[in-house]
Amino acid sequence: MAVTYEEVEASFRPVRPSLGAARIRARARSRRRRVARRRLSTGVVMVTIVVMVLMGGGSSIASRPGAPSSVVLKQGDTLWGLAERFAPEGIDKRAYVDAIYALNGISGAPQAGLRIELPGPGRG
Repeated sequence: MAVTYEEVEASFRPVRPSLGAARIRARARSRRRRVARRRLSTGVVMVTIVVMVLMGGGSSIASRPGAPSSVVLKQGDTLWGLAERFAPEGIDKRAYVDAIYALNGISGAPQAGLRIELPGPGRG
């Protein structure tokens, strides 16, 4: 008994996309939208940070009146010692030292002979 082409063709039903395929496409579309929203919000945050940095103007910490605008570190000088000498009354010494680090771009312990800019009006 031979099977004819018509019998084989009739035994196949037309293929329709399953409900699972539609669900997969919907999830992929939803994920793409979430990723796009996340990228957009990250971009907005980054632009906001850049604008704040560019327009921020720097630190509000300044040195005592009459303090020099910069000093050269000598052997044994520390940034804490500079804070004790030049920070105005009522200013936290740690904040003053942090302002010196930020103003001078220092990372790590400063070495003797380094010129240190002190915070002040228009300087940091």
